[in-house]
Amino acid sequence: MMRYSNLQCYVSKFENLEVHIFVIGYKNLGESCIILYVDTGNSNKVVFSMVVDSYLQNNINLAKDILSKYNVDKLNIVCWTHPHHDHSLGIDDLVKDFYSDNLVFIRPDFYYGDKNKGLLKNECNKTIDIFSNILECVSKKNLWPIKSSGGTGNCYQIDLISENDNKIKNSDIFFLTPNISTLDWKAIYNESLTSPNELSVSFVLSLDDYMFYFGGDTENPNIKCCNQQLLKDIRWVKVPHHCSKTSNALVYSLGNNLDYAVSTVFFKHNLPDKEIQNLYANKTILYMTQMAKEDKGKYGIVEFTYKFNIDGATVDVTTYGNAYKYDET
Repeated sequence: MMRYSNLQCYVSKFENLEVHIFVIGYKNLGESCIILYVDTGNSNKVVFSMVVDSYLQNNINLAKDILSKYNVDKLNIVCWTHPHHDHSLGIDDLVKDFYSDNLVFIRPDFYYGDKNKGLLKNECNKTIDIFSNILECVSKKNLWPIKSSGGTGNCYQIDLISENDNKIKNSDIFFLTPNISTLDWKAIYNESLTSPNELSVSFVLSLDDYMFYFGGDTENPNIKCCNQQLLKDIRWVKVPHHCSKTSNALVYSLGNNLDYAVSTVFFKHNLPDKEIQNLYANKTILYMTQMAKEDKGKYGIVEFTYKFNIDGATVDVTTYGNAYKYDET
């Protein structure tokens, strides 16, 4: 197994560790996720922080507000799953504003040669500028283009160290997509990608055998290349591609121990698809960041707060703005 790091994060006691996950969705499109490891025994100090994707609405980035609320001034990881504009706007600002010399920037393994000629620019006309701005901040050693074989072989390791007894917990990030065989095949034969979704990074975050899945906009061809046993063990899901039929392979691959799923929207493309919403709702508890196009509010956030102990994980779920628990009726 390739492990990229053993980032060390210190917590007063493991009993004081909380995992906070925020899924942010804007009124019609746009999403971002935040992962925070919080030490409740040390004035709610954030010992690990990660942002997945970014969006701006009226020049407001809600991720910044949440990070500021938790007194985060430096991020450990920023992951840009793919260069569609609803996942991209403002991600360079997050890197700049929360930069440290140790910040790791994760992105798909995309190219600017013939393989993708014009694709990235056409899908998000600010993509090249965004990437250029990021390159100005992040050193090459901390810039990771991700390709994966769909299993646990591509991994970033986080060591959680208890200051109370110096014991260690491992918290791993397993990158599942984009699939290395698909990208390399197209590179070899100089074929163009049809959509940035083919590039989308998806990953599993594990802690105490509890697995959280962050799907980006991964679609069926890549999902079907993932380790299916790994998918069956997932307990929490950020639904890929806004509950789209082009990503429905995931819901069929998940096991019966799924606790929660949460999705953002892209109303312009008629997403979410109600049929897919119902599939998730029949399997688990589904939260959505937006109710309908007519909502007067401009955002929705779902916050999951996990606490791990010897009896397993307990969770509190809080919704803000337009976010709500989905009911298929």
